[in-house]
Amino acid sequence: MPAGPTLILFASDIHIGQTEVDTAHRLREVVSREVALRNGCLAGVFFLGDVGESLRDVAGCLSALGGLAPVQVMIPGNHDLFDTERIGSSKSKYENHLPRVVREAGWTWGENGPVILAEHDLAIVLSPAWASPGHLPEKMRGISRAEIFEARRETLPDGQWITSDWDDDAESTRMLGRFRANLEAIPPAIGRVIAGTHVPPFVEMMGKRDAMDGRSPWFVSHRFGEAIVAANRSRERTWITHVLSGHTHDLVQVSIPWHPNRPALQCRSLGGSVGDPGWVLLEVEDR
Repeated sequence: MPAGPTLILFASDIHIGQTEVDTAHRLREVVSREVALRNGCLAGVFFLGDVGESLRDVAGCLSALGGLAPVQVMIPGNHDLFDTERIGSSKSKYENHLPRVVREAGWTWGENGPVILAEHDLAIVLSPAWASPGHLPEKMRGISRAEIFEARRETLPDGQWITSDWDDDAESTRMLGRFRANLEAIPPAIGRVIAGTHVPPFVEMMGKRDAMDGRSPWFVSHRFGEAIVAANRSRERTWITHVLSGHTHDLVQVSIPWHPNRPALQCRSLGGSVGDPGWVLLEVEDR
């Protein structure tokens, strides 16, 4: 048995199928090597979206990384909902096809509920945290909805590959409801929570995109940041301690104060690029 630390892996933006690099197997090799160097034990793997644009690519990636840890969980990102296979519906892909592929690969769909690691006094709650242009943070309210959607159509592939049945505001609202419900489902005895999202929930996690151009509303989901802060305020001590996200491909590590007398949130956008996913190994303490 390893005498070193217990570790959990968060990874995002693997983008299988967009490069000739065997990204999944390379990620497995690099992570396994790092765990061995630290003489550690990998307790969980958490994918924060943008695994692949086709169901076949997602299935292949999950298979290639299967068995890496006893707990393996995935949430989708925007690229995972691209209708590259002409299913005809990004909404159906999200609600039916992707959860089936995840389940058949032996993984867990991340919105199903909180992941409880009771022996480590820890829960992990995941959400795609879809950006909602109808609910912009104060810093972005000078950008009109017309500018937002025009920028999306011209500069983001979502405008071409997310089908018309997908309503950003409605789906973001539904995801937010599940996120809050999953936080509420955590047993009271659990003292620490890590939140993992695809879209960063705080503007401060956006890195170089914080110039607030027309693309910016698709790179932050502040409603989820508000939910995280509200969950912490409902407790007598800091409950959600870490927030990890993908999506922007910017590596950002920032402490975000939320209360004058309590520790700041430790937030990290995982960075990475196509063929070179962002990832981090976090050490978890025993209870």
